[in-house]
Amino acid sequence: MNAQLVLAGLAGAVIVALVVLAAVMGWGGQMSRTLRLGLCAMAAGLVGAGVGRAMQAPVGWFDVLFLGGLVVYLGRSYGAAILSHADACDGAADGRLNFHRRARPR
Repeated sequence: MNAQLVLAGLAGAVIVALVVLAAVMGWGGQMSRTLRLGLCAMAAGLVGAGVGRAMQAPVGWFDVLFLGGLVVYLGRSYGAAILSHADACDGAADGRLNFHRRARPR
């Protein structure tokens, strides 16, 4: 093992420990199970991808795990606001997402 791999593993372990302690012990306030799952998936993916990058490995499943955790966390945190803004894109906030194309003048 080289020093870069050891340092990447230690840094990843510290990041995962902090995220897991924040998620499980409630250091970040009250969180739903979905938010905790997203945070832990992001941390696990970050560590796995970090070690892979230290070993100069190509993109792999840990990157997918990190992005999946990020999508779960952000979707649960901000999903309702994103959908309400998308609903208002057609001019009326009516609960339906309509993205009709406007007729082009000829």
